[in-house]
Formats: sequence, C-alpha cells, structure tokens
Amino acid sequence: VLRIRWRSHEVSLALKYPRRRHKALLANHILKRIGHHMTAIDSLPPLRDVINTHDLKARKSLGQNFLLDLNLTAKIARQAGDLTACDVLEIGPGPGGLTRALLSEGARHVLAIEKDARCLPALAEISDAYPGRLTVIEGDALDIDPLAHLTPPIRIAANLPYNVGT
Repeated sequence: VLRIRWRSHEVSLALKYPRRRHKALLANHILKRIGHHMTAIDSLPPLRDVINTHDLKARKSLGQNFLLDLNLTAKIARQAGDLTACDVLEIGPGPGGLTRALLSEGARHVLAIEKDARCLPALAEISDAYPGRLTVIEGDALDIDPLAHLTPPIRIAANLPYNVGT
C-alpha cells in the first residue's frame, strides 16, 4: 500500500506489484492533482530563504509586497508568452521571485529596475546563476530610459508596487 500525506490530503493506493519507481511516479502524479506547489524553479535557494538571508522586509513606504509562491510567479511569466526571443523589462523586482521565473521560462534577457538598494545583493545572486541574461539597474523606473538597455521585441512584466499602480 502506498500512502501519501500532503498537508490535509491523504491518499492510499493498493499496488499489485509495488515497486519503488512506480511509487515515485504515482506520488508525483497525485501531488500534482491535489495542488502540490513547486519548491524550486532553478538551482537557487527558496525565495523565503533569500529574504531571510538578506534580512529583507517589505516596506510599505515603497509599496512593496514580495511574491513567494513559485507557482504564481511561473504563471505570471507564462502569461507573458514565449520569451525566448524577447527582452523583458521588470519594474520593481524586489528579491527576484518574478525575475527567476522569467529567466527560467527562457527570457532572452531581463532588465530589472529596482529602487530599493537592500534587494541588490539578492538580485546579484540571480545574475550570477543566469550569466549574461540579467541586468540590474538601481533607481526609479520613472527616471530611467529602459530602451537604451533592451533589444526588441520587448515584453514588460512586473509585480508593481502599490504606490506605482494606483
């Protein structure tokens, strides 16, 4: 009997010929069906660990909110369409949750404009993991000409700070 317990879900299956390989395949299939969440999209540590390592806390004065759910960031990146032939402008990447998703979804190049200097070391780690595909500029996106750093076609993706979106 294969018994899987994940959060509040428990599933039991009786296998006629239980083999370790079959158990692993079934476990993965079942976890996907009951809403299993991704834990990694690349070789970097989980975003929550990155935030703790760099002692980052969202600041209301900057309208920040950090996306920690990799399923959500991957979904946002996929909504931007096929990114393999595109440069992407990301405004306010914070610790880089959406940035990582854009790069892992195949963006040719990402230009990330970040106003909060506290986030720059976390973004530098992402840049090291994706050599030549991420450029980080510290500053206010309203004062920077992104076209000087991007090559068409260009897509824009952002988890906009509250005070920019209103």
